[in-house]
Amino acid sequence: MYNGVLTLKLPKGVEIVGFAVDIVLAVVGETLEEVEMLATEAIDTRAEITVGENAIASKRVLKYLGVILDDRISFNSHVDYAREKVAKAINAIVRIMPNNSGPSSSKRRLLASVSSSILRTISTEAVCVIAGMIPIVITLAEDTECYMRRDTRRVRKVVRTESMAKWQQEVGRSGER
Repeated sequence: MYNGVLTLKLPKGVEIVGFAVDIVLAVVGETLEEVEMLATEAIDTRAEITVGENAIASKRVLKYLGVILDDRISFNSHVDYAREKVAKAINAIVRIMPNNSGPSSSKRRLLASVSSSILRTISTEAVCVIAGMIPIVITLAEDTECYMRRDTRRVRKVVRTESMAKWQQEVGRSGER
């Protein structure tokens, strides 16, 4: 099914990487502006996969680890998605609540709690993986360890390797939950 997509003619510096049911554009350029231009040009090269009688068109957004990513990496799509999800949940709750002279403080707390829980569904681990950042707790422990072993040669490299292993274990454990 992917043959048509994986063989698209793309600008130099742009490559399609496919794994399982996902594909990603890898873009290399000398400046941020060049990368943006190449990515935009490649994204505008739309593909369509046909499975039987069903056509599946490429999209400008995807959901990864609970986060909606758009082709501009602006997170506007994620904010819109979360807002719509909260609005639907709140409307459903409001419809089943009796409407006697407006919402009481307990009803307002319930609505606020529901909104908050929906908006916080993305895990810290997912944010760190997507951003490619080691969690701050591990980074602080790394800095402390480097300070404690500051007389050791190339300590930062050794401790960074340990931090990466610890982070990998934490991500693995969070995926098991």
